[in-house]
Amino acid sequence: MREESYLVLRKFFFWLALIAFLGLAPVIIFSSLGYKFNWSSKKFLRTGAITIETTPKEASVFLDGQKMKETTPATFREVLPDKHTLVLEKDGYYPYELTLLLKPSRIAKVDVVLIPKARFIEKSRFDFNVYRFFVTRHIFGDKIIAFTDKGIFFVGTDLQNARQVCGIDIGPVVAGSVEGLKEYDNSLIYWNARNIWMLKIPEPPEEICSEPVLVYKAQEVVREVFLGIKDKYLIVHDGRNIVAQDASNPAASFLIKEIRYPKAEVFYDSRTEALYLRDRMPETGVFSIFKMELMPMIGERKENEEAS
Repeated sequence: MREESYLVLRKFFFWLALIAFLGLAPVIIFSSLGYKFNWSSKKFLRTGAITIETTPKEASVFLDGQKMKETTPATFREVLPDKHTLVLEKDGYYPYELTLLLKPSRIAKVDVVLIPKARFIEKSRFDFNVYRFFVTRHIFGDKIIAFTDKGIFFVGTDLQNARQVCGIDIGPVVAGSVEGLKEYDNSLIYWNARNIWMLKIPEPPEEICSEPVLVYKAQEVVREVFLGIKDKYLIVHDGRNIVAQDASNPAASFLIKEIRYPKAEVFYDSRTEALYLRDRMPETGVFSIFKMELMPMIGERKENEEAS
């Protein structure tokens, strides 16, 4: 009886082991080949991987709502192909969230720069009402040009030093409408949708600032202003025309090209003194790109005017 029971148990465990082997073998084989069973689709799917880099490092990773043990940089393998939600968190930084689509046998690479939370906001030490400001780029450092109720100031980017360069208050309405500003030959050129002004900055020992001079009035809308042709002319795109105007002599104005499309795109390359224009072609109505070299054009027109 005992021997019979022993044989029965042997057969039972043999068949149990065989069934377990037959059941687990596909799982082991598929897993070794990079497959994983997806319970929602009831299928084996080939997995992928997600690699994450952050600046700064050591950010916490939440994958589909689950906090992972690893911090960045990290690599997560055998991830099922699907849409995944990724959240990166680090103390002192704003959390970063993104949704990525992981494809089978692919590696999704994530490289994120975390933005630090503002700890404090520094205010300038000067008591004036700022209507509008612009930052101008210089080789020896940037500076802020501010239109205020106490005149126009040059302000350091550290907000520590401010120098009044003109005592004229152009008012909040005009200042608020200013869309762009450029520095030109110890002057400021600024414009809104209809007008371009030039304001000369007085040099020592002068102290009085002259009134802004209206150097251009657009027929439509001032869309773009470039400083070019040896930094002597304003290249103005006003929706109807492209005009080259002598910044120091507003009476000297040259029509470069009439525009067929009011919202034509214009780019001026100051290195080659070339103008690039996307405009409509008159014959077909389709758009093309045109190039115009301005230096020969301006020189020829000046010669013709002097000859006449």
